[in-house]
Parts: sequence; structure tokens; C-alpha cells
Amino acid sequence: MPTPVVIGSGLTGLSISHSLSRASIDHVLIGRRPDMSPRLGESMNLEGTLLLWEMFPQLSRFFFPKAQVLGYLAGHEVVCDFDVGKRLVSRTVFRALGFAPAEEFLQVDRLGFDAALWELATASEHCTVVDAKVAGLDLDAASDRFTGVRLSDGTALEPSYVFDATNHGRLLGQTAKLAFRTLGTPQRVAYTHYHLPSGARHGLEDWERTTAVVRLFAATDGLEAIAWCIPLGDYVSVGVSMSADESQLSDDELLTRTIAERISEKHAA
Repeated sequence: MPTPVVIGSGLTGLSISHSLSRASIDHVLIGRRPDMSPRLGESMNLEGTLLLWEMFPQLSRFFFPKAQVLGYLAGHEVVCDFDVGKRLVSRTVFRALGFAPAEEFLQVDRLGFDAALWELATASEHCTVVDAKVAGLDLDAASDRFTGVRLSDGTALEPSYVFDATNHGRLLGQTAKLAFRTLGTPQRVAYTHYHLPSGARHGLEDWERTTAVVRLFAATDGLEAIAWCIPLGDYVSVGVSMSADESQLSDDELLTRTIAERISEKHAA
């Protein structure tokens, strides 16, 4: 019997699966449990963060409030205060976007959140997980609908709907030969996480409620880029973002030159 098929088990695919289960819709989720390697996504846009907060209140332990962002720009320090809950203008903006006014600016622990979301979504009786790759899709051009999902293990599924959660993989778009245009120029991001030793305990300090952003310049730092430091509970996310053709350095070399040296100096100061 045809059933909805969700391709991809990242944040998008798991969110779709959870929504289908909440509507008591049986479906197939193609993918595997997200690995726990460093994941980028802590600095999600305002709408994305709020949507996750509203969709998954039971996972609120993976959201961390930020009091401010410190920006370092050519010898100047800029402080952006996130005391958003007490200001009329910000509350009006939140309502205009269709959200309840936020009391705090939140950033997401994607390591913990993604793992917990997998357990939440796949525990539903309405979700059937298939650990396989998609080998091909069957498209009926006359009806403009996908009629088959062929898997690497030889299994063939007959979908009622297909949700493509492969993001830039664009499985459906490629099969249907849909034209697309990439917005902006290709970017390169190098990042990692620094964790507290296992079993270590600590109290919440002021710097842990602050995100630090450093603007790097070719004249003084050797490259044009943005570096960041985001405390998230028991670990810190650090990274650097730049144009894809900006530097030939390896990720490790970039992190050593831009993160370990620059951001640690700013915090020490």
C-alpha cells in the first residue's frame, strides 16, 4: 500500500517524520542515526531557532540562552545585547513574524538535539526506519509524480508522497531535471568542538552566555573571514567562515591560526 516516504534523517527529515507521526500518519524514514561528529548549526536564524523551540518543547534542555554577542572588528569591540524580552520593538517584531515574543536569544546544542530528535522521531509506532541509500527514483512524467523509490538493498517502495530531506543532494530535483540557481558565492567553513573532561562540573559563568565573533582581515590576520566561539553547555563550538577560494590552508591550520590564537586572546583580554 502506498505510504509517505521521507528521504534523509537529518534535522529536516526527522522534523518531517515527527510531524507525520503527530498526525498519526504511517510513513517510511530512509536514513540512519546521525553520527555525533561535530555538527554545524548552532547559529541558526531567528525563525529556525524559534520554530524548533515551538515544535520540540520536550527538547528544551538543548537550547542555551545568550545574553549578548561580542563582536571584535579592527580594534573595536561591539556589544549586541539580547535582552529582547523587555523591549517593545523586539516584541512587536516577534509577533509580526508569527511567533510568541521570545524571552531570550537561544542557540542550539546540535550534538545533543539531533541525537534526541532521532530517538523521539523513530520511537513512534507510525515511523518505519529503513537503513539504506536511495539507488533511484521513478518519475511518471504524465502525472508529474514520483511512483517509486528504489533502495540500494534491492527494496522498492511505492510512495504516496516523497519528502526530499537531502538538502543540497536534491534527489527529487535532479531526477525531475529541475533547474536551480545557487544564491551567493560558495563558502568554506572549518569548525570543531572543545569538550569538558568527562564528569567535570561547572557553574554557568557570564562568558558562557556570550557568543564571540571576530572579523579577520588579510592585512593583519592573513585572510578575510569571520571566526566565532559559541559556548553550549559542556562544550564550546569554534570555527571560521570565509569565501571558498580565500585560503589553501587545511582545516586544522585554519583553526590553529584563527581560533586558537585570536579568540583565546580576546577572551583573555
